[in-house]
Amino acid sequence: MSKSKTTVTIDDELLEQARELKINISSAAEQGVMAEVKSLEEERLKKLYKEAMEEIEQVIKEDGLFSDGMRTF
Repeated sequence: MSKSKTTVTIDDELLEQARELKINISSAAEQGVMAEVKSLEEERLKKLYKEAMEEIEQVIKEDGLFSDGMRTF
């Protein structure tokens, strides 16, 4: 995966603490962004799946299951 340069703004005190602790700022920022992307993508998919399930339930309410006429029990 290729990488791009960007500029971020961070609190001065937090940056100083990170430097004292020898935290790799680029890596920490990348991990934070990845976590946020993952979280938001999960929420987006949950909403999408919920909407799809509601549509399926509505079709079943209106038309029944495709197998309703095939049941032998």
